[in-house]
Amino acid sequence: MNCAITLKQLHVFVEVARHGNITVAAKALSLTQPAVSMALSQLEALLNHQLFERARNRLTLNEKGRYLLPKAVEILERVHSLERSLKAETGTITGSLRVSASLTVGNYLMPGIVGHFLEKHPNVDVSLQIENTRAVIEDVLAFNIDVGFVEDYQRTPDTDMIQWREDRLAIFASPNDPLAKQDIVCENDLQSRPWILREQGSGTRHVFENAIAGRLKDLRVILELNQAEAVKQAVENGLGISCMSILSIHKELIEGRFVELHAPSLDLGRHLYIVLHKKKYRSDALKAFLEFV
Repeated sequence: MNCAITLKQLHVFVEVARHGNITVAAKALSLTQPAVSMALSQLEALLNHQLFERARNRLTLNEKGRYLLPKAVEILERVHSLERSLKAETGTITGSLRVSASLTVGNYLMPGIVGHFLEKHPNVDVSLQIENTRAVIEDVLAFNIDVGFVEDYQRTPDTDMIQWREDRLAIFASPNDPLAKQDIVCENDLQSRPWILREQGSGTRHVFENAIAGRLKDLRVILELNQAEAVKQAVENGLGISCMSILSIHKELIEGRFVELHAPSLDLGRHLYIVLHKKKYRSDALKAFLEFV
């Protein structure tokens, strides 16, 4: 069969794969639902293969669809890069980047990094979204983003996890907490206090639980929150103690709003990681960003 696949068909396929729904993909593409359905049907007819499993209102990639997705994304990105590079001055790096970072990295490191990168490469468009570690990795696997930055090592068969920076968690309390006046706190001290922790799925929570495994059992966790600022507000109001990256509480420690609790028996060091899909096309913009960070 003589295939004549169009860029529109590939664009439709990628958006349907990302959203799992014809209606949502049509809205993202500013097309009508029938137009999206027709483009997808034409593509499947040209390839002589269905690309999705259809169940109720959800479309999920099948084996052929999973094979095509990274190649379709690469083709679209190459075309987009070509269009921009032809319009730009010779040697200028152009393109767009979709970056996702877990909450600590996204809130306390990425804004400055992205800002300095754009000063050096003003013709690159960068979008930054902030999620927890699990969501970042899921978006990498689905090709929804170009690169992720996370706080925990969670490798899958399809991802590369690149060690990036060192970080450490810090246990902290308000200055009025009973433990705030102690130079060193022991495990029994920590066992007795109420805790406010990040939610399950966050890199911070995973590292913390690994550090206390076999040492602190049955902690009194009174709140689980999915935002660092919410955790800090709870601690500042005297509801309990917590454990987060030193990056996220550095300012409050200097201002005296928090006190770090030193627990030498716990290893709270960790690394931050860059996560990439193994089949991800490395555009000039992506390579420049990876080199920059």
